[in-house]
Amino acid sequence: MKKLFPVALMAAFMGLIGCDSSSTPATIPDAPSPPPPPTSTVQVLHAVPDGPAVNVSFNGFAPPAGSELLAIDYKGGTSAFTVNSGDVTVQVDGLVAGGTTTTLIPSTPATLAEGMLYHIVAIGDAATVAPLVLAQSGTVTAGAARARILHAAPGAPAVDIFVTAPAADLTASMPIASLAFGEDAPPVEVAPGDYQIRVTLVGMPTMEVFDSGAITLNDGDDLLVAAVDNTTTSLAPITLAVLDGTGASEILDVATPANVRVVHASPDAGLVDVLADGGELFTDLAYPTASMFMSVDAGTYDIAVTPADDPATVAIDLAGTTLNAGESYTVIALDVLATITALVSSDDLRPVAGESKVRLVHGAPAAGDVDIYLTAVGADISMETPIAAGVPFQADTGFGSFASGMYDLTITETGTTNVAIAATITLAEGGVYTAVARDPDPAVMMDTFGLILMDDFVP
Repeated sequence: MKKLFPVALMAAFMGLIGCDSSSTPATIPDAPSPPPPPTSTVQVLHAVPDGPAVNVSFNGFAPPAGSELLAIDYKGGTSAFTVNSGDVTVQVDGLVAGGTTTTLIPSTPATLAEGMLYHIVAIGDAATVAPLVLAQSGTVTAGAARARILHAAPGAPAVDIFVTAPAADLTASMPIASLAFGEDAPPVEVAPGDYQIRVTLVGMPTMEVFDSGAITLNDGDDLLVAAVDNTTTSLAPITLAVLDGTGASEILDVATPANVRVVHASPDAGLVDVLADGGELFTDLAYPTASMFMSVDAGTYDIAVTPADDPATVAIDLAGTTLNAGESYTVIALDVLATITALVSSDDLRPVAGESKVRLVHGAPAAGDVDIYLTAVGADISMETPIAAGVPFQADTGFGSFASGMYDLTITETGTTNVAIAATITLAEGGVYTAVARDPDPAVMMDTFGLILMDDFVP
């Protein structure tokens, strides 16, 4: 048998010796990279007025921590993001009381085409929530702005929608669309400039239910404008939730006010008046009470709390307080008169189906730090964990979510079972509740620590 291997090996060796040392070694080219998969663009909008905050997942994968797809609240939305084109599934889960989730929209299939823009809108009320998927071209013509209008307000009737030059006569104008709930108008491109969006009852151009005032559309703007149920201070039945590629914003009716109320929680201050820019907002407010909300024009005010009928003696000076359109504010006068101060909070008064929203403010200076319990009626608090521990004077817990039902609310000295305040309360589904813990009323014999109750605590 011939021994080919040694001969071949010797030949290769001789060949290497004979190579010019300056020659370039041969290279093997890399395999070509596979082309990137086709992609589509997606934005998500939460348009369910009584729905909880939601998580949105695609293809069964939970969003990572910090994702825009987590805890999207009503009228909130994501920026535009890309996903691989083709068949996908979308699921929407609501964040409910107790920190758990419930599926609002089960896994729903959708097909996304390459290069297209998709708006995925959770629409309806909490009992009828459903996904609405709107598709359109992913590009806007150069030198134009584009808008698509959607009627996403389950509580509003069918309407005519006008987009005109500012102050145009609607009786001489044509609506761009007449829409009922769940309907949308195809995308429209317009020249950049100033416009006014007005909404009227169908066929009745003088019966305006919403007026945006003048708004500016810029070159390249690409908007989804969704009429949604109004949960602000305005009397208009709707506001506009707008997706613009970077996230969501809201356009309020031009006449939207701010709401403000005042709580007298200073035990020795006597009757007080509350002034805004020198004019009276509230008069003769007594301890321990809360005023009703009052609507005021949005703006910046010098708010002062004075003894009743003594405007020159300012006990609390809140100069430069800004009250934004659409927001509700609670101003709480706190502490004894010698060190009186104020806590100003913005109130989230939107009812949410399937839960009760409860907020507690520590306004009792004599109580020191406290623990707060919300337990089953008759429960032994020594066997329970407080919902808030070590709460200092002037702290606001913010609104927490709880299941509806009857509870014992117990406030103790921190780290002890020494009860300062105890009350049995009933929380209704969709209810919003605020309570301020207060000192004993010096004008009432044998009075004890108590609560100033607001919102749905008060019939």
